[in-house]
Amino acid sequence: MHEGCKYIHSYFTNEARTVCIVVWESPSGELFEDAVQVDDDNALWKELLAVEGVNEDVIHENTFRKNKEDRKAYEEEVVAIAKKEGLWQDILNAEEGAFLSACKLMMIADEDVDKELLFRIKIKLFEMDEVINSKDRELKSRIRKATNFYSLLSEFGNLKK
Repeated sequence: MHEGCKYIHSYFTNEARTVCIVVWESPSGELFEDAVQVDDDNALWKELLAVEGVNEDVIHENTFRKNKEDRKAYEEEVVAIAKKEGLWQDILNAEEGAFLSACKLMMIADEDVDKELLFRIKIKLFEMDEVINSKDRELKSRIRKATNFYSLLSEFGNLKK
């Protein structure tokens, strides 16, 4: 089917992983794509899996990388549009306001943080990637056992050390 063609790349196009795009290079150097149904009876799917070094795990990895690259390009485009439309400064000002609010929060009187609020803050902290991905069980325990707002902030800050 693709005799003489060189396999370049492949990735899934949908969440169900039922369609795969395969990029080939013809003997003349022209790139072209095939949309391949993922089906063990499909000759194109069989041909793809017969390519040395290609299997479903490789295609999953390619898909992950492509989605990540597409997301980065999208985010860069959003920033470029925001700058072009004059919205970027508004975004920066909003972030600055959030930072100032966080600084004011760190100056709150400890007695203004009751046990229920402290508990809710702990729950939110344990939903953060930094805490979830931390391997330091002792530090997580100290965060969990913090008895006041400032000891909680201090222990949470230790994640960055």
